[in-house]
Amino acid sequence: MKLPHWSKNNFCWLCDSNRKEKNKSPFDFRDKPAWKLHDHGGLQKSPPTSHTLLTQIPGGSMAYRVCIDVLHTLDLGVGSRLCGSVLHSWCYPEACNKAKATSNMRDTWASIQAKYKSMQIQERFTNLNLSQFTNVEKPWSQAPLLKGKAAEIRHLIPVLASVARDKANATGGLKESHIAECLHSLACFYDQIYQADFFMTQEEGVAAFGHIKKCLRHYAWLQIEAASDILFQMTPKFHWAYHLGYMCKWQNPKSFWTYKQESWVGSMSAVAHSCAHGTKATKLSVSFCQKYILGLQLRINDIYP
Repeated sequence: MKLPHWSKNNFCWLCDSNRKEKNKSPFDFRDKPAWKLHDHGGLQKSPPTSHTLLTQIPGGSMAYRVCIDVLHTLDLGVGSRLCGSVLHSWCYPEACNKAKATSNMRDTWASIQAKYKSMQIQERFTNLNLSQFTNVEKPWSQAPLLKGKAAEIRHLIPVLASVARDKANATGGLKESHIAECLHSLACFYDQIYQADFFMTQEEGVAAFGHIKKCLRHYAWLQIEAASDILFQMTPKFHWAYHLGYMCKWQNPKSFWTYKQESWVGSMSAVAHSCAHGTKATKLSVSFCQKYILGLQLRINDIYP
């Protein structure tokens, strides 16, 4: 699609932020950051892509046709990194060996299960282990990232926030308090957009933007104060999360989130996989189409018997 690569210094087409310019850091999450949003002229000068699939669509600004959506930006971006770093910090404290980390993970999972039950969370992880967010053999070799379905990660956020709050109350630790507030703010953002209508009221938009800014600021504090370079790393998705919150004033992100579409892709993948056994690669599409048409006909018969 010829989109800006995430490793570029000026990866965002919506503003003039730049990694190499301290006064225009993309990770400036203040109410009035040093970087500035492009106006209409600026958006025309720095379009997100030159791909004809997007440039030839009539009407509206092309810059906003490339959507910053909740699933990819928050669930599989900010949420995945935040949860991964939090779990890593709980399971791998200083001078922690493999056996102790495994024991810490069991205790953490027990706390999560208890919160799942008390908070009546329906979309759950069925299990959590160290390998789901880190390299067990080399836990300090790469940044932790929680692997899971987007909905599982999204519903884990308030659960971890409650666990972190319990830890903060028990220890009085400043780090645990920031972790709890960071997770809680992200959970509040999810709740705000879920309950709001297609177009949010001014109060709802301001509140949602406030929640995401608070989450990002606590995360920035955790990154600075973390004892390791791999924990609480910043990526472009944290910058785009700020834009996502800002855009709430125009349209609720819930109105264009992609859970059903991604679920459909997964279903099609499962159908294709079921056709693969004993089928030549050149014949796979034929078998897939036959199954898809049969499934579609069964649904039509169920709706219109």
